Amino acid sequence: MDAGDYKWLSVIAVFVLAIGLYAFEGNNLDRGVTSITGNAVLPNGQNISTGCVDTDNGKTYNVYGNVTYSKDGNNYCLFKDNCIVNSNVLKEFYCYQGMVRYTYYDCAAAGCSAGRCNP
Repeated sequence: MDAGDYKWLSVIAVFVLAIGLYAFEGNNLDRGVTSITGNAVLPNGQNISTGCVDTDNGKTYNVYGNVTYSKDGNNYCLFKDNCIVNSNVLKEFYCYQGMVRYTYYDCAAAGCSAGRCNP
């Protein structure tokens, strides 16, 4: 293979990746439906399992909030609700059974700004 062949392989690989990402987003983010969730984890990969406090009291999409993880009175991590860049998607952090969790929420036409869905 010469350099030109590698260039075309790179272009095809990027195209396939872009199609895959588009398909993933399209299948998992429906308007008004929270369909992607996961546990927040510490940098060492441990699940956060105790001391969860949410300032907006759960999945409250039109209110900015943050979740603090603490143990033995010491705050370790702060997770802030935030908008995904160049989209109307909100990443909402909340507490569930003492664990820090998050979900992606499509704010639809109203849009997302400052870590909340616009009214």
